[in-house]
Amino acid sequence: RRPPDTPEIVLENFKTAIEEHNVDDYMRSFADTTFTGVPAFLFTASGDFAGLFRSWQLEDERRYFLNLGAPVSGVPFLSLTNLQQVNRGPATTEFTMEYLLFYPHRQSSTPREVKGYMHLYLQSDGQHGWSIYRWDDARTVTDSTWSYLKAHF
Repeated sequence: RRPPDTPEIVLENFKTAIEEHNVDDYMRSFADTTFTGVPAFLFTASGDFAGLFRSWQLEDERRYFLNLGAPVSGVPFLSLTNLQQVNRGPATTEFTMEYLLFYPHRQSSTPREVKGYMHLYLQSDGQHGWSIYRWDDARTVTDSTWSYLKAHF
């Protein structure tokens, strides 16, 4: 894990934490709301799941990732494509991208592959580097989005 000195490193660390199922590094990707001026984490879910995530917080994010569990047969893989950086400022930026996540979890009734469109909002707190403070998830061509995966774990 590299220090989150740039927004791009945050994305690399986020991807690596998922592929290695490293809960601590995964959570380090998100804004630490104990610092003054850091907005509360917000996850906006796709489609029918919006209501379920209305009060989603960082502890819910941690619980989801822990419940996902270590991979059971295979290696997790996260592909981020069509990456575009928008609205770059000195202390904030946004990334839009399509994602494909394969995660070999243990629940046979839940898809192991999800895909969709992600809009991440990042900021620098000036001391501890960059982090994600908002994550919008949207459907592309399938209902099996990251929101769907989170809803089942």
